[in-house]
Amino acid sequence: NHRKALKILRSIEDPNAESQNKLLYETARAHYFMGRKRTVDASLVAAHHLSDRPKPPVPALMRLFAPQGPGQHSKRRLEHLNDAIATIEKMPAKEQHRPENQFLLACCYREFSNPLEEGTSEEAARNYEKANALLMDLVGRFEKNPHYRYELVETLRHQIGEQPKDQAEF
Repeated sequence: NHRKALKILRSIEDPNAESQNKLLYETARAHYFMGRKRTVDASLVAAHHLSDRPKPPVPALMRLFAPQGPGQHSKRRLEHLNDAIATIEKMPAKEQHRPENQFLLACCYREFSNPLEEGTSEEAARNYEKANALLMDLVGRFEKNPHYRYELVETLRHQIGEQPKDQAEF
């Protein structure tokens, strides 16, 4: 799990410059995965419905994936996202502009674009704009990369609050 990954990454001492950048990237990535929202996707729904195990009532399943308000779990989530951003910002400028680092940064900012968790709609809008700008740049430079295009669409969808077609509605 990501907690174990962070523990291992923190135990690595004195890497060379190239290894240091990879170490920072993997640390930021682990923090991102610990901070991102859990979503209900089609594979989870299918597994839930096809399973022979007793099924929890739908409201109980939905609580697992309900939007987080300002609470303790939400606070920890946001701390991990802040740590991911801070870790990327520790990299040399040349490394910060590598596509994989910009992509991870954009994903972090998108997670911060929920005004319920961030605190104000102005802060959420700034974070959304940062995510959108980074992804637009990546799509422009790497137009054949489907991941960048997909995440840009997800970011735009997230801003307008529309549910994606592959996520279940209970």
